[in-house]
Amino acid sequence: MLEGDNRFWLRPCIIMGIALTVRLAFLFMVVPIDFAWDSYHRWQIAYYTLHTGLRHGRMWDLFGMEYFWGILPVLTEAFLLWLSKSSSLIAFRIFNATIGSASILLLYRICKKYFNERAAFALSLLAAICPPIVIWDTIALDGSLGVFFLLLSLCFYERRQYLCGVTLGLASMCRVEFYFVTLGLCLCYLVFERSGTKFVPAISGWLTVMGPYLWFLQTRTGDWLYQVRWNYLCSMGAWGLSPAWFSESLPWRVMWGIILFATILSLVHVYRKKPPNYIIWALFLGYTMFQGVVYTVSVTRYVALHDMFSIMRGLQNIRFVPNYMFAIILAPVLINKLRSAHFSNPLGRVKIKRGQVVSAVIVAFLFAAWLYADAPVCNSMSRDLKSTWWDAIDRSGLLSHYRGGTIIIDPGWPQVTYYLIQRGISHEHILGSLYCPEGERNQSLAWFRKENATWYIHILGVSSPFPELDTSGDHPPFYIFYAEHAMRVYKISGES
Repeated sequence: MLEGDNRFWLRPCIIMGIALTVRLAFLFMVVPIDFAWDSYHRWQIAYYTLHTGLRHGRMWDLFGMEYFWGILPVLTEAFLLWLSKSSSLIAFRIFNATIGSASILLLYRICKKYFNERAAFALSLLAAICPPIVIWDTIALDGSLGVFFLLLSLCFYERRQYLCGVTLGLASMCRVEFYFVTLGLCLCYLVFERSGTKFVPAISGWLTVMGPYLWFLQTRTGDWLYQVRWNYLCSMGAWGLSPAWFSESLPWRVMWGIILFATILSLVHVYRKKPPNYIIWALFLGYTMFQGVVYTVSVTRYVALHDMFSIMRGLQNIRFVPNYMFAIILAPVLINKLRSAHFSNPLGRVKIKRGQVVSAVIVAFLFAAWLYADAPVCNSMSRDLKSTWWDAIDRSGLLSHYRGGTIIIDPGWPQVTYYLIQRGISHEHILGSLYCPEGERNQSLAWFRKENATWYIHILGVSSPFPELDTSGDHPPFYIFYAEHAMRVYKISGES
């Protein structure tokens, strides 16, 4: 009995060990400095929520975007900052690496249920080293936690509908695009099962989580659909509208139009055939269909041909992590369908043959080579963030000349806030210029005096209460102290 128990735990332990080792090695050796701008913005929201917002019963941000993203990862990060008594991103990055590895275990369990143990083991090992999944599991963003809850919901789908709904609600609290996907999964009980007795517990579980969350958004922003409107009607519908982007991204939009059409046909096929494991197809095809709609008609996600496979903008972006997981699950199904004449359904029990083992080894080798190729790019982005912003702050001499007062920072540069706090500046002495009244110069100057502003970090081209600072030279009471690239550090003294 003990020997059987050991075998039962051996493969999951191997999977978890490999997944976590790869992620931690990538984190500390390749990207010791988080390269994603959004990581620092979410950190800023978490840090200021912890130290300022919670006592007011709300989230907090220097740049007014505290409710733009899902709050569950931000609150998790705030909790880890409190627990570690630290201001560093590293705790949340290690958490993401761990929860991402746990997602690989969930993938193993799902594949074991619908294929067999050997297939599940092979597919999980592939997912453990899949480059986009590894990269984004080491960055301090919200995708890892959201994907974990999506996969966990599949484990509850058949027998525990209420818990399935709860986990889908938790996924929705991580990323706004999961609002639509999770509601679609709840509707699967009606569409595929034609069962109201299963749908009601599932949607009740979803509402148990999302009801209070949407109420919270309504009371804090005046709009319970705030995140949907700002993410899709503004961020992806208007911000940065450019005719050049529209024409350059034509290959991207055409590609997604084709994918959208193919996905709709695939969903119709799954509905008509209703394979035993339809929920896997419904989840990933539904997510891909949503992407197809967004990327075919939206603005800011337009991607030029040369960026099509980039890490930050293209198909390696964090938004495509679920797609890679689906591709890994789908691969052996397609191989088996091509090789087996008696294949009966798209997700039947897959018998691993020698050729498939060879195929898995080849794919694993290609993934390892792909990750090896991505590593220098990620490392370069990590070093660039440090040299562009953190080293510039050091070179400016601001920290050595700082003698108290408030440092005002233009919106949009949370990596500067992060570095100042790491270097010992209190969060109470850093404020965003977003809160400064614009219009009358005297009113803006009065606000600076009221906040005891002694330094102003201005970024060229960013909205500022003092647009004249985009030109060179002194503009009393702002005296240029240091300039590098788009950053201008002004010492504030005297009266205008």
